[in-house]
Amino acid sequence: MSTLLLSSWKISSEPNGVVIRQGQSVLWKEAATEIELADGSRLHPAHSALRENSLTLDFPGELCVHHQFTLAGQHLRVATTLFNRSPRSVPLRQVAILAGTLEPGLWQRVFAQSETMTGKTGIFRIPELLS
Repeated sequence: MSTLLLSSWKISSEPNGVVIRQGQSVLWKEAATEIELADGSRLHPAHSALRENSLTLDFPGELCVHHQFTLAGQHLRVATTLFNRSPRSVPLRQVAILAGTLEPGLWQRVFAQSETMTGKTGIFRIPELLS
């Protein structure tokens, strides 16, 4: 297990996925990034490295996902980049970015930026978004 600290935020790479804590509270757990190819096959990371303020995931076929963690005020910001290191194109269907389990009771509202992520766009109270 490796861990990085950003102020009160703690990001850990654990056997069941990434865990994000603020202070002592676990907010997000079992978070994993997965790539689904156009043919429906799914790729899982073959190797991961948590260093400084980033998590790099190496996938089969020379694909790589890089998550950069920074602070935006007191909020944790995650910027994600997908790299294709091979000379050939790789048709993708989707990339699940840090899909995991949001701990209930800790959040009152969530901002959903893209319809492709949740089917809804805007700021929602957690029970509204999950229904």
